[in-house]
Amino acid sequence: MNASRPGHAARVAACAWLCACSSGPGTQPEGPEPPEPPPRPVPCVFANATCAERIEIASDLFLPAFTTHRLLSGHSEVTRGLIVVHGNTRDADNYFDSGVAAVANGGAAGTVVVVAPRFQT
Repeated sequence: MNASRPGHAARVAACAWLCACSSGPGTQPEGPEPPEPPPRPVPCVFANATCAERIEIASDLFLPAFTTHRLLSGHSEVTRGLIVVHGNTRDADNYFDSGVAAVANGGAAGTVVVVAPRFQT
């Protein structure tokens, strides 16, 4: 500590005390639990967090993707799949939108799972 600055040690001690008091159990405000997010629509057609999931490709290694149907859930109505791979712009959201539109225009919405992985650098 710097002894040439009066009150420095007291300020450091006060900051340390405040940090210690604010990080322990029991510091959360009392109140109701936050509400659960709304259920994910099926098929999910939004190129945002609503339709995002992580595909485990190895232990502790995940590939983010947009999907119309959760890949680990059974969907008896799904008979085909469309995997849309983005280019070097890494815009999986736009490719997902295009895939969803193509499936809808073909009259197959709900029976085709659309997957748009986002390959990261």
